[in-house]
Amino acid sequence: CLSDWSSDVCSSDLNTRLMNSWHSFSPNGRWLVFSSKARSPYTQMYLTHIDENGEDSPAILVENSTAANRAVNIPEFVNIPADGIAKIDPQATEFYRLFDIATELGQKLQYHQAVATWNQALDLSPDDAKAHNSLGVALAATGRTADAFAHYRKAMELEPDYPDSYSNLGILYAQAGDLEHSIPLLQKALELSPWDAKAYSNLGNALASAGKIEESISYSRKAVQLSPDDPEANANLGVGLARSGKLDEAIERFQKALAGAPDSAAIHANLAGALIEKGRMDEAVPHFEQALKMEPDSLELNSAMGRLLAAMGHFAEAIPYMEKAAGGGDPTMLGMLSAVYAQTGRIEDALRAARRGLQIATERHDNDLMAALEKSFKAYEAALPKRQ
Repeated sequence: CLSDWSSDVCSSDLNTRLMNSWHSFSPNGRWLVFSSKARSPYTQMYLTHIDENGEDSPAILVENSTAANRAVNIPEFVNIPADGIAKIDPQATEFYRLFDIATELGQKLQYHQAVATWNQALDLSPDDAKAHNSLGVALAATGRTADAFAHYRKAMELEPDYPDSYSNLGILYAQAGDLEHSIPLLQKALELSPWDAKAYSNLGNALASAGKIEESISYSRKAVQLSPDDPEANANLGVGLARSGKLDEAIERFQKALAGAPDSAAIHANLAGALIEKGRMDEAVPHFEQALKMEPDSLELNSAMGRLLAAMGHFAEAIPYMEKAAGGGDPTMLGMLSAVYAQTGRIEDALRAARRGLQIATERHDNDLMAALEKSFKAYEAALPKRQ
């Protein structure tokens, strides 16, 4: 029952068993404003009118009074004339409105718009560590890594015990190949949030990249223990296991990861690699196909698929993938492509690919590759007259 010591009005129709209602009567006792979770996991605000018989009207939802990251304030009426407030300038409310918009834009992968909105929010509250951290995430996603570094560091400066900024900065260093700076930051993030599976997983992944495989597996196992169905944790554990030669368990982990993230190109590619190591090449093919659906222009994935098909003797099928991979100007891939052309009888194409690879290898002063490509080039050149 809702009641107020200043009024005898009581309306059981408005309350819920959640016991979460805060309420306030208007000065004339005819209006009641209250907050409730009856229709939402987040607090919503409602307004109802009480007539002369003490009967309440259907409650009307007060729009724009709910947000996922904060509660509605205790509602109050202001006993002033209608024209008593000319303007309300709620900067804090505007900051959180922009905070919510920017967060939603990030969730929709609309990072450029998110960057602009985070900047607007920080204009209102420049010392908010979480906003700086979130802006860093959006900037990193748009390729502006130098700016992302700056905002992560600002977040750490403003809130030294905020783990996300350490974690995100550590990941950014890892992506740049700077594991010397990455690992201590990820260790700090784990120290600040020892309950967080992702903190264990991120550190495990960085340690694997640093070649510290057994340490990596230990942290990744802890991540999976804390969050058994987390795709990233399972995938990172799979990487460590595969690098330690524990291929059967690695395959199981990659399959578990795919159950939660079936559209991850990286997980499909890692699973394919582990299957190849086990000699299960036929099973690897569909995983590379799935990975290429997500990232059709990936030189690495096209190269892997082409090499796999060539190793299986499917030379004609391998050519389109290897041609795409060779488009990046890798002389080694050009050498492989020339060999596959030759296997299908396309000697002129083989000669052209070998010539291009030899030219690039010469420019790079790669003597071993130059020698191999020159040998192939001469062999294809010698074969041409026989085909004329």
